[in-house]
Amino acid sequence: MSKPKIQKEAIFTILENIFGTGSVQKEVSYNWMASPGKMDDAGEYTNIIQSLVNYRNKIEFVKTHKPNCDFVIESKKIIVEYDERQHFSEARKIALEAYPSNVMLFFDKEKWIEYCEKINAKDNDPHFRDEQRAFYDSVRDIASDKNGYNLYRIKDNEFDWTSKDAESKMRYLLSIREEK
Repeated sequence: MSKPKIQKEAIFTILENIFGTGSVQKEVSYNWMASPGKMDDAGEYTNIIQSLVNYRNKIEFVKTHKPNCDFVIESKKIIVEYDERQHFSEARKIALEAYPSNVMLFFDKEKWIEYCEKINAKDNDPHFRDEQRAFYDSVRDIASDKNGYNLYRIKDNEFDWTSKDAESKMRYLLSIREEK
């Protein structure tokens, strides 16, 4: 399978084919997606933050930041994230297990937890990077739902997005997940 950069470019092209040229934006951030800067402002993220802090006693990841979204189709309120290997860590598993029960997800959380257990990626530069990435992914998931967006996650190496069946696969993924 081709490298993640090529796969992401293929996904962008597919999304433009589906939704129209110029309808897909890359690397978008929103003010409403800003992560809380400290524990006492954490709101619905409190349990996630506490679980991540308990994991390795790192707190430095808790700071105000507006994470970018890989692809946004604003007219449809759709966000598509392409999760490479480094997104499947023990910290991400811990964060997923701490999600509020009322969050609507457009990916299979249990499958993502299994991938985290299987891949168990590690990125310690800086030393709290796993927690930081897991937290930002959590902010994207929860803030998107809270603001009326459907956030779809695609796992790297799960499908070849340069293949001839890629557009039908994307249409299938989006329609099936929208029905959940």
